Amino acid sequence: MSGTGVAAGLTVTGMSPTSGAVGTPVTITGTGLASNDTVAFNGTAAGSVQANAAGTQLNTAVPAFATSGVVSVTDPATGQRASAATPFTVTPGLSVSPKHAWRGGRVTVFGSALTPGQSEPIFISSTRVGTAVTDRNGNFQLGVLVPWSLTAGEFPSYVIAPNRGRILTTLFVVGDWPEFRHDSGHTGLDGFETSIGVSNVSKLVRKWAFPTGGAVVSPPAVANGIVYVGSNDGSLYALSAGTGKLLWSYATGGPVMSAPAVTNNRVFVHSNGGIFYALDATTGKLLWQRSIGANSDSSPVTANGNVYVGTYYDGNLYAFNQATGGMLWNYPTHGALDSPAVANGIVYVGSQDGHVYAVNGSTGHLVWATPTGPIVSSSPALTGGQLYVGTNDGNLYELNAANGTVTHSVTPDGSPIRTSPAVGGSVFVGTDYGHVYALNPSSLATKWQASAGYSLRSSPALANGVLYTGAGIWWHLFGLNAASGATLWDHYMGADIDSSPAVANGRVYVGSYDQYIYAFGP
Repeated sequence: MSGTGVAAGLTVTGMSPTSGAVGTPVTITGTGLASNDTVAFNGTAAGSVQANAAGTQLNTAVPAFATSGVVSVTDPATGQRASAATPFTVTPGLSVSPKHAWRGGRVTVFGSALTPGQSEPIFISSTRVGTAVTDRNGNFQLGVLVPWSLTAGEFPSYVIAPNRGRILTTLFVVGDWPEFRHDSGHTGLDGFETSIGVSNVSKLVRKWAFPTGGAVVSPPAVANGIVYVGSNDGSLYALSAGTGKLLWSYATGGPVMSAPAVTNNRVFVHSNGGIFYALDATTGKLLWQRSIGANSDSSPVTANGNVYVGTYYDGNLYAFNQATGGMLWNYPTHGALDSPAVANGIVYVGSQDGHVYAVNGSTGHLVWATPTGPIVSSSPALTGGQLYVGTNDGNLYELNAANGTVTHSVTPDGSPIRTSPAVGGSVFVGTDYGHVYALNPSSLATKWQASAGYSLRSSPALANGVLYTGAGIWWHLFGLNAASGATLWDHYMGADIDSSPAVANGRVYVGSYDQYIYAFGP
């Protein structure tokens, strides 16, 4: 291949590949190439164009609505133009932009060289997200929403085309932390984090800090690129995860000390004014509210189209329909409730009446109740059919989630356990004496012990081999090696940390008594 009809300076000597679908990376070689050149595929301009320093190579991609034909490069300053000798053939295919997106986020799907004038359903994983209508060249462009039902990871995105079957591409759903302890089972584990880990956690620095009007003890939630966090000033804040910019705030009837829960573009939050709110997660608009009594720290949990929350004064566990706010049932205990967790359709919650309860999530009927004796002010964590929960007499219990039988118990240091365990390879828990323990999940034998402060209320978060925990009144935020307990990162915060950290997409988020919510990243 060689340049054709070219003024001195700009030439095109090669192009690879010479065929491909929309979104296919294409490399053009020649001389006098620059990043401000215009590259056109049969007259359709490409988007991003990047040249190397020598001006001998351009990298671009097949643009939406391109058709087969000549690929040209034009210098907008001089008007010089060069073309590849071999035409480019646009083949049937699919592309999605951006290729990495949050649950609930918007992406654009592009199709090329399909059957002209057809309506073709588009799917992400198994969920139909839209219908594309191809133009006379068989091309289309359609914006769709990433389903909230997906977890983080790699998913097929495809169109079902007549006479061609499935035409596939790949979408990567980035990790989030949409509610207290990450998920409905309250594992405290982000199993999809890859950006920060043991090798680079020491490089974490403050990326932004947002001031609220009160202490931030609310654990943050992260979803669709937004950080949601409550403040003792009585407001729920929605902030850009990338920049910390305020997107909206909603004033409630009292301090917001519990974590919000986010799903299906709704954010649920309980204030100490005794009102339970459902807000539009994008705009902050009130969708519905219910009066259920004051509560200091019970965070809602979402599952199966319902949202569950406990109360402080009357000890009731409530179930509401997420969409309508209709109360499905309430189950009374005899003490203040901590945050419930859900697994396999069963809601688990600890009560200050000294019991752990399992309640059918659909009917509200009691499945089992196991006495622990003292107050339960730790939220249960569920994994592998086992439930782990701490009590104020310093015991950590392992219960069979199906029947409530206590299979193991251990007293790590004798001080109250008010934090919620994290589970992932080990059971991690903090105590009032300021110790963090890693325990064998089958025997609760101690693997390691580390000192992290005093009067721990910040429940640990586990991601990519690092355990993050606030140090209570020691004013530090730690990143510990989950395998050994060694301190990998130690950041002085300057105020108490009762807020439990959240880890999502290469950032660590945590609130502080200094009235700020912070974001850290490498």
